[in-house]
Amino acid sequence: MRECLGVALAVLILAAAAGAQSGAGGHARAAIERGNEAAARGQYELALTAYREALSAQGELRALAHYNVGVCHYHAGRPREAADAYREAIRLRRGRYPKASYALGVAYGELGDWRAARDAFEVVLKLSEDEDAEAAFDLGVALTQLGENEAAAARFRQAIALNTQSLAPGHNNLGVALARAGRLGEAEREFDTALRLAGGAFDDARDNLRLCRSLMGASGRGLAANWRIVRAAKAG
Repeated sequence: MRECLGVALAVLILAAAAGAQSGAGGHARAAIERGNEAAARGQYELALTAYREALSAQGELRALAHYNVGVCHYHAGRPREAADAYREAIRLRRGRYPKASYALGVAYGELGDWRAARDAFEVVLKLSEDEDAEAAFDLGVALTQLGENEAAAARFRQAIALNTQSLAPGHNNLGVALARAGRLGEAEREFDTALRLAGGAFDDARDNLRLCRSLMGASGRGLAANWRIVRAAKAG
C-alpha cells in the first residue's frame, strides 16, 4: 500500500491588516516577509534562516515563525524537525492552530507514526467541527494504515460528502478500506466509481478494480492484498 500526505504544505503569510510594528516586532515581521519571499521561490533553506530570526518574537508572530520553520524543514526532507516546530507552534497557540495540527499529522505520516498522525488529524477535525475535508481524508489514510478499516471507511465517506472538487480519490480509498475489511463487493463499486469519475485516467483505481475482481469469491484474501491508496490530489 502506498501512502502520501500533505505534499503541498505552504508557509503562512502575514495578515496585511496587522500593520507595521517598530522594534523587535518590526524586525520579526521583516524577517518573516523575507522568509516568505524565499519560500515562494522554493528556496527553503534561505527561508528557514529568515524565519529563525523571528523566533524571539512574541505572541502570534512567534507561533507563525515556528509554523513556517516547520514547513521549510518538511520541504527539505526533515519531517522530524518539522514536527518539533509544529508542536511548538501549537503550544504557543494553546492547542488551537489547525494548520499546524494538520501539518503535524503530515509530518508524522512521513515518519510512519500513524497513531500520532491519527491524533493530529482528529484535532483538526474537532477544531473545524467536522468540516475539514482534507483532514477527514488523511485521517482515513492513517486509520487504514493502522488497520482500523471500518473507521477509515467512515472518514473517507465524510471526505466525499465534504469535498466539492475531485471525488475520485475518496471513492478509491473508500474501496481500499472496504476491501481490507473483506467487503469486496462494495469495494468493487467504489473502485468502479473512482475510475468513472476520473474519466478512466486513474491507474491506482484501475489496478485496485482489477485486483478486487480477481479476488472476488476468494474469502479472506482481500485483507492482505496490495491495495493502492492515494492522497486526495492524486487524481482529478
